[in-house]
Amino acid sequence: MVCKKCGAELRDQDRFCPQCGVSVAVEHVTAEPVEQTPADKKPSDETLNNNPILVRGILAVAFACTWPVAFLGIIFGIQTKGLLDAFLAKGGQLAGRAKVGGILGKVGFWLGIGITILVAIYITCLVILLALGLMKNVSVSIR
Repeated sequence: MVCKKCGAELRDQDRFCPQCGVSVAVEHVTAEPVEQTPADKKPSDETLNNNPILVRGILAVAFACTWPVAFLGIIFGIQTKGLLDAFLAKGGQLAGRAKVGGILGKVGFWLGIGITILVAIYITCLVILLALGLMKNVSVSIR
């Protein structure tokens, strides 16, 4: 080593320069292993947030089963599909929460469509029967 102030030759155990007396700062470099990640390594499910997929899937089924708002099951089912596609595009794996959320989203979507169609048929039949006067003694109240 060489003194940074005067350029005198230093030994490894010197703490001060023998010529000018300046303190010799010894830099201790510790080598920490650096994890080498290959470029094609996909991120794990822990680094990608897949919770919204599961939550939207659950909401899709919950709303699809409630006939006044079954159309919300369709909407949440579509959102689940979009979130799942984005998750897979980022390198996520179709497993665990993402897989369950995707399945629930599809179930909620189709169940929402089915129940919405049944409700529409029911209301249509009710209106037709009321219009034809076949239900004279029945009162209909909308809550």
